[in-house]
Amino acid sequence: MESIWGALMGEYMSKLIGAGGTTQNFGGGTSRLGWRDGNFGLVAARGPKKKSPTRLSKPKAQQQRYLASEKLDERTLAAAAHASTTHRRELNTSLTSQPPVHQAPAILHDFAADANASPPDADDLPSLKWLRSDSEPLFSLDRCMAEAIPFWASFCFCRAGRGKFSLAAITLDDYLPMRSTEVKNRTSTGDITSLRLITAVKTPYLPDGRFDLEAYDSLINMQIEGGAEGVIVGGTTGEGHLMSWDEHIMLIGHTVNCFGTRIKVIGNTGSNSTREAVHATEQGFAVGMHAALHINPYYGKTSIDGMISHFEAVLPMGPTIIYNVPSRTAQDIPPEVIMAISGYPNMAGVKECVGHERVKHYTDKGIAIWSGNDDECHDSRWQYGATGVISVASNLVPGLMHSLMYEGENATLNEKLLPLMKWLFCQPNPIALNTALAQLGVARPVFRLPYVPLPLEKRIEFVRIVEAIGRENFVGQKEVRILDDDDIVLISRY
Repeated sequence: MESIWGALMGEYMSKLIGAGGTTQNFGGGTSRLGWRDGNFGLVAARGPKKKSPTRLSKPKAQQQRYLASEKLDERTLAAAAHASTTHRRELNTSLTSQPPVHQAPAILHDFAADANASPPDADDLPSLKWLRSDSEPLFSLDRCMAEAIPFWASFCFCRAGRGKFSLAAITLDDYLPMRSTEVKNRTSTGDITSLRLITAVKTPYLPDGRFDLEAYDSLINMQIEGGAEGVIVGGTTGEGHLMSWDEHIMLIGHTVNCFGTRIKVIGNTGSNSTREAVHATEQGFAVGMHAALHINPYYGKTSIDGMISHFEAVLPMGPTIIYNVPSRTAQDIPPEVIMAISGYPNMAGVKECVGHERVKHYTDKGIAIWSGNDDECHDSRWQYGATGVISVASNLVPGLMHSLMYEGENATLNEKLLPLMKWLFCQPNPIALNTALAQLGVARPVFRLPYVPLPLEKRIEFVRIVEAIGRENFVGQKEVRILDDDDIVLISRY
């Protein structure tokens, strides 16, 4: 690795290529992008005034050979291909990067120790965007495409000023999916589709707005003891939309490290930006999550084909649950989208909030479905073939929700729990859940805005619901209380 990467960060040649082409201003001087004798490169018309030449670091002896106008030989191609699959790096490059005008990109000729490595199959390498012209470029286009030269084999670093490095431009054309060897806790799709009770877990806070990890860990332990088999981390209920991505990935990693051998950790790494969804999902699997939850693009809605492409961008990375909640996204994920992606090995199933008929439509086709509505989950499970539920109510009564999913049709228990389920959604989730956990003494009454607690009359109603179901069935050990307004902490900066 050191020999390959060291070579890639080797010297720029001090001699510029060619003449003619398009004029650009790079680093205070004027340069042109042009062709000469079948070679493409930067051409200097005038360098910056009163600047001494940039000093370049000396590479190791075996890495000093490079070329500019020659074609790459077979040895270099093999080593470059090996570097591609070894490092799997994404580097954003631009033709308007600012290399010094007295230097031009040089193509390294030898990769030393790794040069004898055999190149992998062409299908395993990224495709490239190449600069085309009637003249032959620095690389033979046919040769490059046939050999699938990795993109970082075509540039070197050079100083563009104090503390800065620039890149010559060849850009990656498609996403590089992660390798199974890079995933911390590899989980099969079957491990996810077997889950009946998944809790969309709440994220508790300290008075300064930071995560209360002690309360969070206690709540996860209660879920495990109550029979939950999986948790959604940073979902709507967990207020992932109020977290930075650093917080989000940290919480997923923390949950995996502390509880990953006892419960499946499903990270909500979805986004309305495909770029963000890809990056967050890659990070989530890197820290060990067992599966990802992905929503369709919201607000900036897309077409049917756009939704399919969005999900196809993340499905190669690991087991995935698709989340359809039109009441929040303002766009339904129609069955044609789910059918289009159902053949992917990592497609675990759908969290469906549209209703029983949609659930049955999918289950008849063998697609795993989790009800996203607590008040419908009993009938979806036992009458319409749903796999289980991704539940909000199980934050409070995990044992009873486990019974509802595992112990057969039980209309009596379902009726007993319906008042609690209706109460939990009297205002947008997770407002009521946050209020309830504070009243049970499981979490501090700290709310990240824009969420605020339920009004006093609803807090009183919750106490009555707890008494009717039985305090022993709820999480926590403290007596339920009516939350006082003076106890509540609202956080706007966190």
